[in-house]
Amino acid sequence: MPPLFYIHKIVSVSTDVQTKRLNDPRAERSRTALLRATFVLLKSEADLPDLTVAKIVREAGVTRPTFYQHFASVSQLVNAALISRLQEVLDRIQREAPNLPLPARMKWTLRCLIGHLYAERIYAKVLRTLAAPEILAELVTFVAARLGSEQLFLSEDSQNHPYPKQFAEFLAAGAIWLVWEWLIAPTDSVEDVTERVTTSLLVGMGGMPQSEGGVR
Repeated sequence: MPPLFYIHKIVSVSTDVQTKRLNDPRAERSRTALLRATFVLLKSEADLPDLTVAKIVREAGVTRPTFYQHFASVSQLVNAALISRLQEVLDRIQREAPNLPLPARMKWTLRCLIGHLYAERIYAKVLRTLAAPEILAELVTFVAARLGSEQLFLSEDSQNHPYPKQFAEFLAAGAIWLVWEWLIAPTDSVEDVTERVTTSLLVGMGGMPQSEGGVR
């Protein structure tokens, strides 16, 4: 298996240029078109190496130079597309989340999210490729940020952790590893892997499961 973290190059963009792009609605539209086109093509392409810049810009209706204004490579765009899709799905799941005690709500959210990851086999397809270390590193950052924003650090010890960012990344990395291994070879049910991930997160964060069998 490839390492969980992978240091990769990031294209440097000056602050002035980056600010102009963020404030330019045309740039935002073209970036969104590239993200959506990539997700559509990931569903239809048999293998990730078949995904090319030419196919992406044709599907998105933009030019090749526009592609490189936003992304340095296809793999960088694939990472961004998957994270963007995950963000949308997680936001929707959390809007629909029932009013439950935090451990039960976490389990409900994870069950919905893991079910989505399983249903959309795009994630498993990408995680089987050489691009896996890059997307895993992106996922760790994304999930760690969500853990922090949702204030899921249940115990006083975890709330006062001297390295909160690194602690969140540690928890996120462990959860992602469990889900990744399962997506590659899903021998257990969605419910089973949800139970393992939820219990592991709660124990790691200091919130003990409500019963010996796990979270109910």
